[in-house]
Amino acid sequence: MPHFAPFVVLLFLGSFLLMGTSLLVLFYGGVRRSSLFTRLGVRQPLPASVATHRAAPAWRVPNDGFRL
Repeated sequence: MPHFAPFVVLLFLGSFLLMGTSLLVLFYGGVRRSSLFTRLGVRQPLPASVATHRAAPAWRVPNDGFRL
């Protein structure tokens, strides 16, 4: 029976990971619809395409890399 202990521990930790992820998604959805945040002026996050465009650096690394 003790040889099943690692699997039991992994199942236990995996269930907590899934529950934590589910609660995070649930609370994130609740916060986005909250009237308090609406009154404070917190808007929806930017779409992924806009966010990645704004995060892209203005400069580009040359194709052949840096030369010393």
